[in-house]
Amino acid sequence: MQINKVKITEKEIEKNCLLTVAQAAKYLNVSRKTLYAFIYGRKLPFIKLPTALSNAAKKQYDQYRLSVLDLDNFIQNNRVISADEGMKKIKLPY
Repeated sequence: MQINKVKITEKEIEKNCLLTVAQAAKYLNVSRKTLYAFIYGRKLPFIKLPTALSNAAKKQYDQYRLSVLDLDNFIQNNRVISADEGMKKIKLPY
């Protein structure tokens, strides 16, 4: 029986890692309060750990994790293009 070995690069690990709310807020350069608003408003995908599995079981708010890949997608999806970029995308009929 042969077992398939999967090689994962450090870059892939970095992109697939899960961040705490504090780490994700720092990554997005927003306050934790703003990040919680995104979480509660379901504007960002997140993982909710059972309270027993969170690092500090007594802290209810330490149970959320966010993927770096999801944060990068959130940044791209909420990017506003400049006027110059917008003009390049417009195809004139003449």
